[in-house]
Amino acid sequence: MKQIVRHELDLIKSMFGLDVKDEEILRALSIARAKGLNPLTDVHFVKMGQKVAVVENFVLHIRKAERSGLLKGWKVFVGKDDYGVYAEVQIFRKDWEFPFEWRTYLNEVKKETPIWKQAPIYMLKKTAIAQAFRLCFPVEEDLAYEERDSLAQDSVQELEDNQEDVITDKQRKYLWAFAKEKGLTEEAQ
Repeated sequence: MKQIVRHELDLIKSMFGLDVKDEEILRALSIARAKGLNPLTDVHFVKMGQKVAVVENFVLHIRKAERSGLLKGWKVFVGKDDYGVYAEVQIFRKDWEFPFEWRTYLNEVKKETPIWKQAPIYMLKKTAIAQAFRLCFPVEEDLAYEERDSLAQDSVQELEDNQEDVITDKQRKYLWAFAKEKGLTEEAQ
């Protein structure tokens, strides 16, 4: 594994539209790595003030449920009632008599971002699915937010002290394939 270099940090910032300090990118990469997640495919980095939040891809929650061996099936649908438009998820567990049901309202989760403006129903479904699967299949080994943040701070310090790598060669290849697709060139790798 190689050390992440300046232009790769810039590329990650560009990929996710992040205008933050390098330390925030390193912190976010460290959080993803500490959770065993691929920072280029398993998570999204979202700017929140001057910090970067690590948001897990909703498909990961479905995979965790499948790996548990307890998922019998699930469905999601969109509806509308007096309160507004909602997405409802039903999850059927093999060890439960009744399905788990979760409803998320658009007016409670909608953000004023380009993707939410372009595809609000899709984003509503993704949000409801992620929420429902996290609640129905809680993973005890997931670290609490404070623990992850503390671990990430330690990892950033470790990176600075030991020059340890933050992305694998496979992830680096994926990053450069994305860059080439966007017309960016590889500088002094």
